[in-house]
Amino acid sequence: MRPIVVYATRTFHVLGALTLTGPARTPPDLTGADFPLWAGGDDGVPIPLTVPRTELGQAVVADQPGLHRVPLAFGVQEVNGVPRPDLRLLQPGDPSGGPLLPPSGNVTVGLAAAEVTVTLPADAEADLEVLLVVGGAGGTQRSETGQVPKGEREKRFRMNLSPGSYAALALVETWRGVVHQATI
Repeated sequence: MRPIVVYATRTFHVLGALTLTGPARTPPDLTGADFPLWAGGDDGVPIPLTVPRTELGQAVVADQPGLHRVPLAFGVQEVNGVPRPDLRLLQPGDPSGGPLLPPSGNVTVGLAAAEVTVTLPADAEADLEVLLVVGGAGGTQRSETGQVPKGEREKRFRMNLSPGSYAALALVETWRGVVHQATI
């Protein structure tokens, strides 16, 4: 059976993949609730990064090497709002590593008490959608959206983060997703 992926509909990033075994059947609905991802905090305590269900879609896709190991390296392609079965490898085009150890030349994230900055390694060639999810100290869960405008390299998100351990999931359209951890 072909894999089922849950993806961010704003940026098209694959967030997770599941391949069912056994007799063929209708794929289950995996987007009925918020989608939790987990990152280890600097203090070793897991930090939930919850993607709101309003930002989720699912699709049955063709299997690709690395899909289950590094889903954030892949993007769903849509035509007229309908997901295609072929995934695309996101920039930089390398399915190795992982979201915590992405290849060089990728999106970076700067976490500070007053703001989170998502930075591209080069100027955007078009307006690019951004989905940022921050989790951490005191149960903080924030989800923000925005754009990196054409010709610019970054998007700043105003925050009010108290001291503690945090993780941020940054998804920028066409770029590989990244998780960044920091203590503020």
